[in-house]
Amino acid sequence: MRLVLPAPGVARELLYLGMVVTRTLFWVGFLLAAATASLGACGRASSHGKNLGEAAGGESAGNTAGAAGNSDEPEAVTDVPLTPGSCGVVRRIHVPRGLDSVEVVRHGSGFRLGPVTLGANAELLEGELFEDSGRRWRTITASGALNTLSFPIMFGDGPRLAQVSVGAPDTSGEGDFSLLTWNDGDTTPARSAPLLRAYWRGTDTVWLRPSLDGQRAVFVIWPTAISEPRAALIGTDGRVGGVISLAANDHRFSSCQQLTPTAHGGVVSFVDTADDTWYTFDIGKTGAAPQVSLPWPSNLRCPLLSVDETGISYLISPVEPGSASQLTHASSSGEPSSEQLSLRGSPVAFTSTPRGARVLEYVDNHAALELAAPEGTQFFSLEGELDIAQPLASEPGRIFVDDQEHQAGTRDIVELGCQ
Repeated sequence: MRLVLPAPGVARELLYLGMVVTRTLFWVGFLLAAATASLGACGRASSHGKNLGEAAGGESAGNTAGAAGNSDEPEAVTDVPLTPGSCGVVRRIHVPRGLDSVEVVRHGSGFRLGPVTLGANAELLEGELFEDSGRRWRTITASGALNTLSFPIMFGDGPRLAQVSVGAPDTSGEGDFSLLTWNDGDTTPARSAPLLRAYWRGTDTVWLRPSLDGQRAVFVIWPTAISEPRAALIGTDGRVGGVISLAANDHRFSSCQQLTPTAHGGVVSFVDTADDTWYTFDIGKTGAAPQVSLPWPSNLRCPLLSVDETGISYLISPVEPGSASQLTHASSSGEPSSEQLSLRGSPVAFTSTPRGARVLEYVDNHAALELAAPEGTQFFSLEGELDIAQPLASEPGRIFVDDQEHQAGTRDIVELGCQ
């Protein structure tokens, strides 16, 4: 459910003011409802959780959501203690109701929700920022958004709200993808030079994600059956850092398209079906992640990636359940090293740690976490703890998932770890 703003025909200033008032009423209602629910001891919150509202009335350059909290307010974070030697859920950040359809992305040391377009003519942009602890909720708002096909994002200092808009094609069939940015409270956007030119039919694969530090962003498009994929790095000031063509012009089909955020950019990866080869490209290079190209037979699942300051790790698993997976680490300074992992299920995310690889997987439609260490593999069932969990791109050593329980109508950002 999105917020409802004043009816069409009201001036933009009144729309902007109406959004603030509506959001304030929304959050007051949420806090009252959640406080009432907490008296019934419902949900999975523990007695040592924190709350979002406590810091929502704190520092903010723009509008804030909610009111200053106190010890009587509902808890928004549940820290889950693990017994020594075990792995599982270590933290839940409870997302307020009404934000169940808004995209959540890792942003620096916290997360962002949105941005989304609001208003009778979709002329308002709004995004939410909050920390790992669930505190310091902050709302970033701007007006003057385009009511056309676009891709929204939030990144850079401030941070900025942005839209990548799709221009009309010229006689060659290609169109300009343009970047518009707003600082918090702006009523008109700043326009950059065209981000890149590419073919666009509305059915092509597009990724737009911020870097893990939240300061930059990577835009990549795969124009299926029309041309090769192309990518661009967006800098902290909104300027474009150059456009990269990722294949020959006649390589127009691909699969397993991914954009894995890195500290200062992102690694683009895909299987080029013209030569049945898996490729990776480090956009905004840190110097540690080399370009990888591997022959890709049809009996393999799409690979999973993890990038840190030492290089790039990738987990390759056969489609056939029960077959051994291969975890490889490659750097620009040496030969790749690989190890075989015997996993019980279908992996969906992983990260490497000093104790071994942590792998989130599904076994018979139930989530589980495996710790693959040199001394052996340990299995930890998450049945009953995760429902529909979508992995979130996270920094090395950590796994976060977006866990939505549709029957209960709840949504949590969940961190998985080991003790």
